[in-house]
Amino acid sequence: MAIQKTIASVLLVIAQFFVAGPAVAGAASQPWVAKSPSSAPVLKEITPSCVSMPLPVTPAGPRWQFEVNTAGSNASPAIVRGTFWRQPCATPGDAQLLLTLSVVSGVPFVCGGLRVVLVQDQQQTNEVYLDTDPGNGIVDSFCSSLFVPVTVVLNETSSAFDFDDDAAFTFVYLAGTSASPNAVVTVGTYDPAAYAEPVSPLPISGKLSGSYYDPARNGEGVLVEVGQLAMRRVLFLTWYTYADGVQRWIAGNIDFDAGDTHVDVPLITTTGGQFGSAFDPSQVVWSAWGTARISFPTCTTMRFEWSENGGQSGVYGYRRPLESLEGIPCP
Repeated sequence: MAIQKTIASVLLVIAQFFVAGPAVAGAASQPWVAKSPSSAPVLKEITPSCVSMPLPVTPAGPRWQFEVNTAGSNASPAIVRGTFWRQPCATPGDAQLLLTLSVVSGVPFVCGGLRVVLVQDQQQTNEVYLDTDPGNGIVDSFCSSLFVPVTVVLNETSSAFDFDDDAAFTFVYLAGTSASPNAVVTVGTYDPAAYAEPVSPLPISGKLSGSYYDPARNGEGVLVEVGQLAMRRVLFLTWYTYADGVQRWIAGNIDFDAGDTHVDVPLITTTGGQFGSAFDPSQVVWSAWGTARISFPTCTTMRFEWSENGGQSGVYGYRRPLESLEGIPCP
């Protein structure tokens, strides 16, 4: 009976929303909304320093998805896909809830506030911001047209609601018109055992450079080089794989800070080049491909989480055949 009352309350909020009309209609000229630090309480849904900035856009571990059409009446569909997932934090039993938003079709307009309803333990609220930087003390709410994947945290600001992002909850995202179905997704409780990655992978350093592969995927692998360029720390990788039956090299590099235990590497592919004496660098076309999150649970293993711009994603566990580099012990 309590669950039925909660659902009925959510439907009442949705009905009131459509009677009043979307608060964000015509708000495309205001892509960001911010509250002052003094209005942001200490919240269970945010664990400081648990995730690096910018927030990763490659979901990992258990995931819960929804899709919703954000377009208004008589407009072409503009569908967004939301993926809830969690990243384990240093404190046992604690994780940071993340929501990655990506385009399915059109140009979705995504916003928090009256667009969403959060339900947990017979509580509900629509005072929920899609916070893009949970560690800065300001509620930076994403409220804009969506062109590329964006990850946010749910920053719930209601004084009458005590949201725990490690517990189960229901999330409702309202469609752009009553003619389209609203999205309703129930997110499960955080289960540390469901995450293969240790809480504290190794800090990234040159001693982890080398070739990594999965014996079950023999013929494919990743070459990683970690080094320095002046004062910069740089990780470079090449993923040797295949597409449409032919070899495909996918490469990328990124700077990182001392002590970082993972990096999110933007990946590119190249086309147009010729072999040998016919090679002309002006013919090479560089194209953005996606992103890979790299971490090293041990000296000889790599967690490789990839997300392709076309929507495909995966998580591979690679290993390094060599125990360490010559003359450089690990750990």
